Amino acid sequence: MDSIRRLFIKIRTRRKIRFLNRPNNKGILTIGDKIELSGGYDYEPEYLKHSPSNPLSGKVIEFIESNDYIKAVIELENEIIYRELTSNIVLINLRYVDQTWSYHDINVVGVYLTEKNYKASNCKSIHIESHACWRLKK
Repeated sequence: MDSIRRLFIKIRTRRKIRFLNRPNNKGILTIGDKIELSGGYDYEPEYLKHSPSNPLSGKVIEFIESNDYIKAVIELENEIIYRELTSNIVLINLRYVDQTWSYHDINVVGVYLTEKNYKASNCKSIHIESHACWRLKK
């Protein structure tokens, strides 16, 4: 029974990714959108202390599936250094049940700094923030 449930979750996740990767989705985050990442659980989040700009600016390059979750891949304008990893690629994922990629919602996301080969199975990734916010860049 559990394997059937996991199969339905995987199918639903892949359908959502196909929808998100289509152009011209009105009112939701899409590939090519420029966004800003800022804030966090702490008053002065650690990931912003080591970045050349606050907030971080970047562009959505795709949506991927990772552990049955949908993550947006963001290419930052500048590389950031966090602990032993330097990269300009971050993955963001939604934090709450029924949260959407709409830019009309409160957009709290988890942020992971990852290597540029983020699709590789041996890719190194570091969780850098649990309560960041994203918004569309004007």
